[in-house]
Amino acid sequence: MAETEALSTSSMRPSPHQSAYSGLVHLFLELRGRGLSLSSLDLEIVRQWQISAIPIDIVTSVMLEMQEECTKRNQPFPATLIPIGKRLQRAMQKLNEF
Repeated sequence: MAETEALSTSSMRPSPHQSAYSGLVHLFLELRGRGLSLSSLDLEIVRQWQISAIPIDIVTSVMLEMQEECTKRNQPFPATLIPIGKRLQRAMQKLNEF
């Protein structure tokens, strides 16, 4: 799959860390409900999360919270990771304040 290939390094076998970020890609695609792959911009966002070692559980929580809000408001889930990334930045800032 393209998203897994984009997240892996030169090795053929992704590390558990890379596999976890691939799992985020799959979660996003499932929540989005359409399409089979990410745009190059979305892949870059995931790559930056990986490089920055953003905790998987925080990214997952942000995605699930956004999905819940979209459902309550009868709005579609975002088609891109950009709004999720913005919300994730705010969540990380709040964590760093403590």
